[in-house]
Amino acid sequence: MIQFAAPGQMNFVVPQTLGPGPAGMVINNGYQLIAGSMTVGTAGPGVFSLAGMGTGNGAMLHSTLWQTGPFSTTTNGQTTPVSIFMTGLDPSMLPVVTAGGITMEVTFAGKSPGYPGLRQGNLNPPRGRARGGRP
Repeated sequence: MIQFAAPGQMNFVVPQTLGPGPAGMVINNGYQLIAGSMTVGTAGPGVFSLAGMGTGNGAMLHSTLWQTGPFSTTTNGQTTPVSIFMTGLDPSMLPVVTAGGITMEVTFAGKSPGYPGLRQGNLNPPRGRARGGRP
């Protein structure tokens, strides 16, 4: 699925069935065919960052808010869910998420609606971690 196309650049989602190694590709713009090649690397998970550069605060929702500072892990005495947005996850396995050495409950791990290749993990921080967290 093509995500973006401009002179000199094309972004697309590589089919999950395509394994690592060299792969041929053909682009058809309706007027001409352009053949090329690419190397498919081994997929590895990566968390999107708010800065868009892969560093700094992760692209995470604290409940329903984009929040970059420390936050409470409970709201009105209940665990506040956190959603993490990432790529490269194996959809056949539930990921194990830890924070500060503590395993978190993963309530959902799968495709994020409307964005091919984007994965979402919803998790609940452990109760009693009143110090809060930082997405």
